[in-house]
Amino acid sequence: MKLSSEVIVNFIPPGITHFDKIYLIGSCFTDHIAHKLKESGFHIRSNPHGILYNPVSIRQSLQEVLNNKQYFTNDLFYYEGLWHSFHHHGSFSGKDPNVVCQKINQTIAEHHIFLKNAQHLFITLGTAWMYRKKSTGNIVANCHKVPGYEFEKILLDIDEEKKHWIELIDNIQLFAPEISIHFTISPVKHLRDGFFENNLSKGLLHILVYELIQQKKLLKYFPSYEIMQDELRDYRFYDRDMAHPNSLAVDFIWEKFNKAYFANTTKEICEELLQLRKLFSHRLIYDSDVSNPFEKKRNEAKMLFIQKYPFIQIDF
Repeated sequence: MKLSSEVIVNFIPPGITHFDKIYLIGSCFTDHIAHKLKESGFHIRSNPHGILYNPVSIRQSLQEVLNNKQYFTNDLFYYEGLWHSFHHHGSFSGKDPNVVCQKINQTIAEHHIFLKNAQHLFITLGTAWMYRKKSTGNIVANCHKVPGYEFEKILLDIDEEKKHWIELIDNIQLFAPEISIHFTISPVKHLRDGFFENNLSKGLLHILVYELIQQKKLLKYFPSYEIMQDELRDYRFYDRDMAHPNSLAVDFIWEKFNKAYFANTTKEICEELLQLRKLFSHRLIYDSDVSNPFEKKRNEAKMLFIQKYPFIQIDF
């Protein structure tokens, strides 16, 4: 007896290898997958402007990376003791506007170089609801707790946004000729917008991605949203807020991701690295010493792995 609908995910050739550079951008679900990829030894960069949710801000972030945009202090604003950018996550904010600009510009420059040589780009769209600054008419990525009356909440204009995305995709493919582009829709529920409004939002994102794929046949889609909604149809797969997938759900979607993108040899390397990580995750009950048998055993295992796979970066 089947108690849920299985979302079938087939292997997408040629697949991802540990020689590939992988670029990720979008909602907080992007951070989950980026963390998994990094733990598995892949070369990645993610979210040059921090976590972003709406398609306009995500598109603008990618365009700024392509253009290697430079920020100046007059691009920032001061609020409640900190300097902020309406196009960046709060993790970029700070007390010194010059330091904020330096951090923003250094990140964009590094991502510009990485994206140029990337083989895969994963874009996670989170919501079709956006906030427009009334005084400028610009869509903001983050309101930074500025009073709500300064913004207008609006829905994505699919026809208009599709034109911009098609132009951007053309520019990305010219900038990084080897790149393959993959869309996914975040399974995170934006319940603060309301249940009806959240479903409306996800529906509009699906329409946007569908129309882009119809026009650009080389685009790919990974069904993270569908896996969460149709295969993991139970609140035991959500965190306490009943909106974000919990670690069990993320692991499940990660396994589907592996099936879609990793060839057998890639999976084998990931498994070897996972076992090595487990070996190093054990806390010693005595002070670490290279003469201790267990410490010696795991250091030898690490050296053997490095010799076997010198192209993989190990962060432990």
